Amino acid sequence: MRKILFFLFLIPLIVNAQKSPYQYFEIRDNVSLFEAVYSAPGNSANDLSKRLFDICNGMSSVKDVKNSDGIITGLITHMYFPYKKYGLGGMNMNAALKFPMKFNFKINTKQDKYKVTITGLYFDMQDFKDAMSGTPGILAAATSSDFTLDDLLCRNRKMDYRTSGKAIRENTSLEKFLYETFKLKKNDDTW
Repeated sequence: MRKILFFLFLIPLIVNAQKSPYQYFEIRDNVSLFEAVYSAPGNSANDLSKRLFDICNGMSSVKDVKNSDGIITGLITHMYFPYKKYGLGGMNMNAALKFPMKFNFKINTKQDKYKVTITGLYFDMQDFKDAMSGTPGILAAATSSDFTLDDLLCRNRKMDYRTSGKAIRENTSLEKFLYETFKLKKNDDTW
């Protein structure tokens, strides 16, 4: 009986299960990612794939776009998050959100829908690092690495979600921006 009670007491300490406060951000295999499925009624998988590929190819911030069997992959560089549009800003906002984002994306197309997966998202702080390269002390140490999606969403390396109202508000706004970025407009060849 003692062993069973000890075992039942030990399980909550080992198991890391947490419900996500976000609709499209998730943690899978200790990696933070964005994944959303979009509806595109009246489009075949091939038409949708061609249309999305043409849009990606026409964007200046998109690099290395490839289309293989309905799967479009690429890298987006130097995309800014318009935080003011989402009611964020001021001294209380996470400063990393003001830097340009870089991330890999993958778009899977099927009949009447497509799925966008974003991985490797980080905020490129290189310009800031270059400006502070000669600064000794805390400021120079704080700029030693780029700010990743893991840093934004998670509290620690165990991948526990940040639960403060400020963090959830900022991350929900970023999530909404990424969702709207990849949403096709009706009868238009733009995002």
